[in-house]
Amino acid sequence: MIRFISIIFFCLTCLVNLNAQNLEVFRSKIALPEGDVIGAAFYEGMGSFFVHQYVLTPVPSILEFRTHRQLSSWDIKNQSIITKRVFDDNRPKTQVLPCGRVETSAKMRRVFICSADSYIELLDPDNLSLVEKMAQQDSGIIGDFVVDDIRSRLFVLTSPGDGTTRLTAYSLPVGNKEHETVLPVNARGKQMKLALDQDSGRIGIALNATIRSGQNAEIYTCVYESSLACTKITQTEAVSQMSFLERQILAATDIGNKKECLMTIDPVARSMSRDYCSPSTGVHYAVGVVNGRYVAAFTGISKTNWFTEETRSVSSSFSVWRAGEHKVAVVAKDPTNYGSFQGALRVVASRTEPLFITYAYHGMSGVLFLYTIVDKN
Repeated sequence: MIRFISIIFFCLTCLVNLNAQNLEVFRSKIALPEGDVIGAAFYEGMGSFFVHQYVLTPVPSILEFRTHRQLSSWDIKNQSIITKRVFDDNRPKTQVLPCGRVETSAKMRRVFICSADSYIELLDPDNLSLVEKMAQQDSGIIGDFVVDDIRSRLFVLTSPGDGTTRLTAYSLPVGNKEHETVLPVNARGKQMKLALDQDSGRIGIALNATIRSGQNAEIYTCVYESSLACTKITQTEAVSQMSFLERQILAATDIGNKKECLMTIDPVARSMSRDYCSPSTGVHYAVGVVNGRYVAAFTGISKTNWFTEETRSVSSSFSVWRAGEHKVAVVAKDPTNYGSFQGALRVVASRTEPLFITYAYHGMSGVLFLYTIVDKN
């Protein structure tokens, strides 16, 4: 009997290993123009992607730095630049990075970026020329935004000068404000993050705040039917990135330890689980849902030498799970020593192709990586 059980266990192990081997991940390094990457987006179905960068330029005569942003488009197949445009030339350097989100709409043939942290620019994807400005904020700062391509809406999350947090819906075809709701939370000192489920139109919001014991996040979901309605779901650890898998929110925390797993938040049941784990490294900082079929997240770990105060990567890796299957299918090793910048890693996933982009938005200028998932099943 024991021998029979051992044979069954061996066969199951072989099946699991075969399943993992049938999934492969290939990595390409993309050398960019100089500057920190602060955002990226795939131009779905068009064979290209866009990269948003923040560039520091020293001014020796006055011993300070000036800054500008630049947006470039890239061909996926050839991995070559198509065009580039510079924005906000010679802005004074600030302590806070500008809103880096990039969104695209193949249906409208538009690229969306946040400009001067106070309005959204709609650009022509071919030459990056300005087509229209929307969502002008007379006071306050845009924290994040998302584009609902199916319903032709723009959602903008802002912190006006009165300390409130506001979510505003705009009609893309017309350009006017449709509805606005005020969240019952003071925006002062909070980092704002948005995610959108394109199928249902449901919006996820994470508001990170510093508290006495560290950082936490308040998680809200919003639906837009006759008006915008938002509900607080839970309060948890600080969220660094989140994405929707079907109608559930996947969130990567800002905690870099081996026991950390992705949070799976069910907005309807108001429940939370931690099913996507990597026992040897932990899962943290970055997550994306690729093509609706895979979950890709950062699973590297770092170590600090307390004598030299230097932080180095013990390992850098991105793990991929098949959606709904909670055992890691494949691990893509990344030779980059991100060190103390591991917390700045982000994943940008394609909604239509088995592709995802990774970058560190601070301290790792001039480079990003393009990953391709090949599933032989």
